[in-house]
Amino acid sequence: AALEKDHPVWIKDGQLYTVYYDSETGAPKVRKKGTRRHPNGFWNDPKNVEAELREWIAANGADPARMPTGAELRRAKAFTLYNNINRHGGMLAMARRMNLCTKYQRKRPDYYWHEPGVLEAELQPFVEAAGGARLPRVAELRKAQRADLLGAVQQAGGFEQVARRMGLPPPSRGPARERYPLDHYKRDLYALCQISPSGRRIMPTKKRLLQEGRTDLVAAVSRFGGFRKVAAQLDVNYEVQKRGNRQHTHL
Repeated sequence: AALEKDHPVWIKDGQLYTVYYDSETGAPKVRKKGTRRHPNGFWNDPKNVEAELREWIAANGADPARMPTGAELRRAKAFTLYNNINRHGGMLAMARRMNLCTKYQRKRPDYYWHEPGVLEAELQPFVEAAGGARLPRVAELRKAQRADLLGAVQQAGGFEQVARRMGLPPPSRGPARERYPLDHYKRDLYALCQISPSGRRIMPTKKRLLQEGRTDLVAAVSRFGGFRKVAAQLDVNYEVQKRGNRQHTHL
C-alpha cells in the first residue's frame, strides 16, 4: 500500500524520524532518517550560523569573499541554513557581520556613496536601459540585486530628489500599486519574518525591511494600516520594542 508522509520530521533520542501513514489502513509507520547533526539550541547562536555558512561556502567552491544569495542556498537545498540566516537578521545583515560583499556589490569604503558623481554613475546603466527617460524602479533594482544602490538613493533623499539632480522626470505615482491586495505581499513578508523560539513567525520591523531594500513593503504595510495591523492580518507575532526589554505580542 502507498504511504503518505506526515510532516514535520520529529526527533527522538538523537535520531531523526519521519512518521508515515498507510493510505489504506491509516496505521502509522516510522522510518529513521539518520542521526541529528547538531544539538538543541545550536542555531540560536549566530556564531554557529556564521561557521556553518563559511563551511557551506568552502564545500561548494564559492567565492570566500562573497555572500551567497538566498536563491543559491535554496537551489543547493540548504534550507536549514537559509532559514536560520533569516532568523538572525537576513542575508544583508549576515553579510555585514561576516564582512562579505553581495553578488553585485564590490567591497567599498564607507564614504563611497558620498563621492560626487558616484551615485549618478551607478544609476546611469539602469537609466540607459530604460531609454534614458527615467530612473530605475524599486522592483528593477531589487531584481538586479542592487539593494546597495537602492539604499544609496534613499540616503540621498529619495527617487524624486535624485531624479531632479539627474535632470530626469520625477517617478510616476500612478494607481497601479494601489490595486494590489495584501496577499500580493504576503509571501515576501513571510520570507523576511524571523522565527521565535516557540516556532512562531515575528513580523519584520521597518528597519529590517529598509536594510533589505524593500521600500515597497514598507509602503505597503503603511497603506494597510501599519505593522501591528498587518501582523494581525498575517497571523504573525508583532514585536513591540521598548527601552531595556522586548515584548512579544502573540496574535
